[in-house]
Amino acid sequence: MKGKKPLIALVALLFVGVVGVTFAYFTETETFQNIFKITDGGYGTDIYEEFESPTDWLPGQEISKKVYVNNTGDIPVVVRVSYDEAWEPTTLTGKMADGSSVAIIKFANSSDWTKSGNYYYYNKVLAKGAKTSTFIESVTLNPELDLESDYIGASYKLNIHVETIQADGATDEWGVTSSTVSGL
Repeated sequence: MKGKKPLIALVALLFVGVVGVTFAYFTETETFQNIFKITDGGYGTDIYEEFESPTDWLPGQEISKKVYVNNTGDIPVVVRVSYDEAWEPTTLTGKMADGSSVAIIKFANSSDWTKSGNYYYYNKVLAKGAKTSTFIESVTLNPELDLESDYIGASYKLNIHVETIQADGATDEWGVTSSTVSGL
């Protein structure tokens, strides 16, 4: 038996070595590149302005200025507009001595636009191919402006800012509700 124990131990050691070697693992790694392109899904709007800048604007003179938005895409959108005024030279305030405005903006179709904060929202979701009514009709230099005032030789700048967003994001992004824009 003494001679068999070393032989059994040797056979067991060989068995463990052979089994350990035969349990090698096969592995393989592959990478698949999946590209997902994101498109605008047919989102598109155009802003139109009908305006001719006067070179000699006189008190009481009304200058036509029409601004509207057209939905050229396939996705319904919500439209909002804001504006700011500036004078050159910048020391001018845009107010006359009595507090009235030097430039008088005539807003158009007030039933189509709702003021909320600093924005005017078009009251309806703008569908594919639809356009808003005009936001502004005209701008008039105050007829009470004295031709010898500080405003003679000045320049008035009316900056219109138009923003659009797909309708299903207007509530989350802008906080707009159906009470401001119907169709949301």
